[in-house]
Amino acid sequence: MKNASPPTLDVLLIIRSASTAPLANGAIFDALERQGIDVHRADVTREGMTILCKGDVKTLRLCAEQLASLSFVDGVSMERCNDRGA
Repeated sequence: MKNASPPTLDVLLIIRSASTAPLANGAIFDALERQGIDVHRADVTREGMTILCKGDVKTLRLCAEQLASLSFVDGVSMERCNDRGA
């Protein structure tokens, strides 16, 4: 099937801030939304923020790379979430 859509995953994005200033949450959410990533939950942490989201692997990786290139971001990692009933 050539036109089959890629599988989607639930992923925890961990974004580390490059400074003590709060992250530009609006810019981060806008970037994810523009790429079609569904954000389920976002939490601010001392180091930056974590975002529970859902999207296809290729798009999630691209978003993580783009976020990591922002001047106010020190790094981004992704953790696949287990599929346990809602």
